[in-house]
Amino acid sequence: MTMPRSRLLICLTIRDAALSPAEISLATGIRPTEAFRRGERDARLVLPRTDMWTVETDHPSEVLADHWEDLGHIVVPKRDALRDIVATGSGTMTIAVYDSSIRCPPLGIPSSMSRFAGYINVDIDVDHMQ
Repeated sequence: MTMPRSRLLICLTIRDAALSPAEISLATGIRPTEAFRRGERDARLVLPRTDMWTVETDHPSEVLADHWEDLGHIVVPKRDALRDIVATGSGTMTIAVYDSSIRCPPLGIPSSMSRFAGYINVDIDVDHMQ
């Protein structure tokens, strides 16, 4: 995940699918935020242990629904292809909250985001990054 412009971001990550990250991009027509093959070095010299394809939000809003609206416009039209791809590997939708306070701020997950995650069979994970 990259450092967002706001305290929030939503990230859809697919790992170890039958398709390579480049093939996932071709199959969906979605340009990923990050895509790595297992063992391929990134700019931080991290060696991922799995193939990884990620698309995430970059919205200045502090409202989760605004982030989902941006990401939803990209991923929902491709939900059938994403569901088929995730079925061959695994996936996660991560809500990352960048906040130095002790408690995570309240989050209302939009129902359409929850339906999408269920449809493509990925968990929704919340990470409180301090």
